[in-house]
Amino acid sequence: MSTTESSKVEAKNPNLVEFDREYEYFDENLNLQTKKVPVKFEVIAPVYPENATTEQKSAIDAQVNQKAIAKMNELGKWQEAVNFLIRREALTAAKVAAGVSGGINRAVLMEFIKPYRELPQFASMSTASDKRKATAEEWNKQTSAILEQIKNVPFIMQAIKDKSAAANAEEE
Repeated sequence: MSTTESSKVEAKNPNLVEFDREYEYFDENLNLQTKKVPVKFEVIAPVYPENATTEQKSAIDAQVNQKAIAKMNELGKWQEAVNFLIRREALTAAKVAAGVSGGINRAVLMEFIKPYRELPQFASMSTASDKRKATAEEWNKQTSAILEQIKNVPFIMQAIKDKSAAANAEEE
């Protein structure tokens, strides 16, 4: 099943999100079907009026918290929500402790260098006819050789850093 969506935010309630989601699926006769359904939900977040005082912001925050608690009670999903938040915070803390926050994302880098593996000077480093069956030693040697070449090309490194920053922001 694949999906596509287009969204709009209502001007009078900036927390209200509406969009149409299109689903593709195969029916029991293996015919590709497409069905578009409307999706509408409210994001629970404070909306402060211009020039709101600290007291007004605190009151709005309290209302938003009560609304969030009421929604969680309605859904009965407290445990999943809390575990998700605990896990996210632990992963963020671990990333910071490891010193990798803001670094080059491994998945981005590996995806970026994939086409270079086919160049003759790098392809010859693998003896396997099927590249998926190359040994770890050959694979690592090839990866190191490619990285050695591209790390001295500023525009390539900048592209990798930019894409990594976007990927790292999505992960957090």
